[in-house]
Amino acid sequence: MIKFLPHKTKILFLDLEYYVPENDRDNPNPGGMSFSPTSPTHKVIGGCFQIYYPMKNRPECQILSFWEWKLGSEENIIKEIYKVFISLWKGIHKSNNCVPMCCGIIGISHSDLPVLYTKMLQYKLDTPENLFYLIFGTRQLDLSCIVAGQFTSKKHNYFFYPKTKSQLYQKYLPKAKRSEHAISVWKYYDDRAFEEIEQRTRLEIIDSLKIYKKFFEKRMETENILNNAKKQLKTNNQ
Repeated sequence: MIKFLPHKTKILFLDLEYYVPENDRDNPNPGGMSFSPTSPTHKVIGGCFQIYYPMKNRPECQILSFWEWKLGSEENIIKEIYKVFISLWKGIHKSNNCVPMCCGIIGISHSDLPVLYTKMLQYKLDTPENLFYLIFGTRQLDLSCIVAGQFTSKKHNYFFYPKTKSQLYQKYLPKAKRSEHAISVWKYYDDRAFEEIEQRTRLEIIDSLKIYKKFFEKRMETENILNNAKKQLKTNNQ
């Protein structure tokens, strides 16, 4: 049985930013992904990270960020992120401990984590086996998939599909300023508007945690409505 200890049960919220050169931007594969970690002209330009302790409802105060224009190279960025993951596993020694979780608004399971694994392999930060366990040993919480059950389909009772970032904002943060599309990041990078990229990514980390919490609050609202309806029905039948 897994032991959930408040001081060890943690979620790493993360968001990576990539750069794709202009001549590759109009050539996405059938999955809609323009960026590839194996392309020599594509690169990770940075990202933001924050640890959250869900059983305490407490995020760490500091949002960590690593950027090419501050660290000098993609390799240095990946080395810093590697340290974050090493730290994430600190104190987890037994298989019955709750392993770390990673969370993002959209694409963490098919984009962010595979990219990190590939890049860490390229820079030979550890053996392939150790890197595999380091990255994919975590449990992935992709908000676009987790929340899908709270979106109803009038035509198909047993169907849902991962939701878009726009759908998540409309349902959970309708008044919030939405983070811009990745294409905007590429333009910011071309224009050397690095502060804009940093602000955008930091905002996405903050919003990811807000959406994560709103998901639970919506569920609690539904449960309260059902419980009240059951109580009322029981009262009416007495």
